[in-house]
Amino acid sequence: MRVLVSVDMEGIGGGVDAEDVRPGHSEYERNRTLITAEASAAVRGVCTADPGADVLVSEAHAGFRNLLPDLLDRRALLLRGKPKQDGMLAGLADDVDAAVFIGYHGKAGTGHSVLAHTINGAVVADVRCDGRSLGELGLNAALAGHRGVPPVLVTGDDTVAAEAAEAGISPATTANFPIFVDYQEDVFQAVKAAVSDDLAKALTIAGKHDREAEQQA
Repeated sequence: MRVLVSVDMEGIGGGVDAEDVRPGHSEYERNRTLITAEASAAVRGVCTADPGADVLVSEAHAGFRNLLPDLLDRRALLLRGKPKQDGMLAGLADDVDAAVFIGYHGKAGTGHSVLAHTINGAVVADVRCDGRSLGELGLNAALAGHRGVPPVLVTGDDTVAAEAAEAGISPATTANFPIFVDYQEDVFQAVKAAVSDDLAKALTIAGKHDREAEQQA
């Protein structure tokens, strides 16, 4: 199994203010350890579900240079910096079996949402596809689905959970886990369960390429 883990920053446990996610602030440096820990928890979850899995961790926040590479679980391949094809979903390809979104946030204009925006809060008020308003979660889920890669889990606040429900993605919300270290364990458990379920489905139905062929027929 090959899993792409896209890691944003505004939705990690403990992030509540712009200074928490903006380079140059002391709180940002602290939150770099938290985002790296949650990314590592996701890697552990995938590798526990499938010890032979390949895991791609794609940086998805700002300049794509936020995780601390030396602290990331060594079983992952880290994709960071620019330029990055497919941006937040760099690494998306036909051989990827599942996508996991870590630390995602609500779309622009969402009330009572932690650090809500879409792509660039100073520029973008809304993005619509066929008249439907989509945030970064919805846009990335649509891109993954278009490429035949199922999004299986998103972590973030309760507004992200609502967006995930609309997209049919399982959510794990930071609001339920106020102790950050505990939340990292919940990220691990949620990813393990989601990937295990996706792996089980893959073993009982036609392969992805076969399904694509059937859809095209």
